[in-house]
Amino acid sequence: MNLLEEVCVPIVECIYNFEKYDENDNVIAEAIEWGKKLKIISNDYETTDNCVYYAPNMPGSSFKERLLLSKSCLFAFAVDDLCDNLNGNEKFERIINIYECSLFALREHEIHTSDNNRTDPFENAVIDIATDFKPYLENDTALKMKVERELTLYFEAMKMERKASKKNMALKLAEYEVYRHFTVGTNTVVGICNLLISHHVSNEMQCAQLYDLTFASFNKIVYVYNDLVSFEKDIKETSTSNLIIVLKQERKYDKWQDAIDEVVKMLKEELKNFEMLAKLISFDDGCALLV
Repeated sequence: MNLLEEVCVPIVECIYNFEKYDENDNVIAEAIEWGKKLKIISNDYETTDNCVYYAPNMPGSSFKERLLLSKSCLFAFAVDDLCDNLNGNEKFERIINIYECSLFALREHEIHTSDNNRTDPFENAVIDIATDFKPYLENDTALKMKVERELTLYFEAMKMERKASKKNMALKLAEYEVYRHFTVGTNTVVGICNLLISHHVSNEMQCAQLYDLTFASFNKIVYVYNDLVSFEKDIKETSTSNLIIVLKQERKYDKWQDAIDEVVKMLKEELKNFEMLAKLISFDDGCALLV
């Protein structure tokens, strides 16, 4: 009996064209060297593995600020890979230590580590990034609390995904769509962008229903794209945290291709939703405004 199934994942092109800034390659190269030096990534880490490679310019940002964003994205992806490759509750304590280290660094308390010598490279990376962020968070308690909340939601959702993977079962579709909004990491990345660029999204805008709907649509587009691209990798790693895997179980599909086709359809529909929502937003001098 042939257990192999040949599948086709179609190319879905982005409807927007973004120009990369001139120093993009230099920013990414420096971030990768930083990651290698701290030993949170391997020496054969590819430039295109850093999602900032595909990101547009942040208006009003400096080289230093773009570098900080690139480091943050690289770190987030490295933590995600670390979580996927850990086995057993004891080893997952390492992820908890990284999370606690992040909170302590943000609160400017004594840094918590798994031992007195701070030998964990991920904890050292947290300390390094948090130090660079302090000038942007000084005297802004509300902003600190928001960043802490996003980190907490990210790690709590990650724990739920891990519980499902340990049982070798996929989450229900409704559960996955909730948790994936947080584990995809875009909440944190967008928050970082707002910190670093000179034109912030106003509090008025962030409190509007239009912002919530647009951001939720953006989040879904990111994680659906990600799950399509990482499907082969997730299958090899026996991970259940993938929309295709969730849908195959939920719909009781016999073939993977049926689940892939439904995910592609979901992505195309969400791109249309986002385009409609984006038309309701206007911009003035780079700031997002309500129409």
